[in-house]
Amino acid sequence: MTDIYTKYAKEALGGANGDMFIRWRDERIGKTIAPVLGAVVGDDALSESNLAVATERLAEHIESGLITEETVGRSGRTWIRLLAVTVYDDDGELTQAWRDFVDRVLVPLDNYPILDEDDFSEREYQNYVEETDFIYGAAGDAVRRALAEAGIFRLDDTDDDSIIRLVDESVQNGQPLDEDEASALGWTVNQFRRRHPDEALPAIDRLVPVNA
Repeated sequence: MTDIYTKYAKEALGGANGDMFIRWRDERIGKTIAPVLGAVVGDDALSESNLAVATERLAEHIESGLITEETVGRSGRTWIRLLAVTVYDDDGELTQAWRDFVDRVLVPLDNYPILDEDDFSEREYQNYVEETDFIYGAAGDAVRRALAEAGIFRLDDTDDDSIIRLVDESVQNGQPLDEDEASALGWTVNQFRRRHPDEALPAIDRLVPVNA
């Protein structure tokens, strides 16, 4: 009967040169070394969190060199950070590094997709902050404040028009919007006005001139 470590080893080694479309220079990849648990750089808080937590849990094997941290290109478009685990030693025996990877990472992920809820939540929120700051500039704080008042903490859960309405409501409810924040919202507000020419924004209309 195949034990769980051998089962996972066959799956990991068998898919080493498949889904990620990476051409590996090390001929041991797919034979005794398995690239596992990758995260596209700057792409996904969940993948990045799981990778970071796994790296911490397996620190002693990274120090020994049985697990290495790799950064590789995929199809010339994206970069992937991942762990590569030595599955079999020179005698063809499963390494303790692989067994610990299965116990501390693969089995937990089979039962639940997040290794550490707190780490994931922190990364997801940081991504949200960076995204709102990138889109709305100096008005990032005002946008997040308005969304928080509505119980929204992800931009995927709303749209520009709803955000402008919520910011207007937030300002009406006593949250200030300074000159820099109003200016940063100018383009988005005027796009809203073009789409909804008959809809008033009582607070924002006083702060953001037409074609600001």
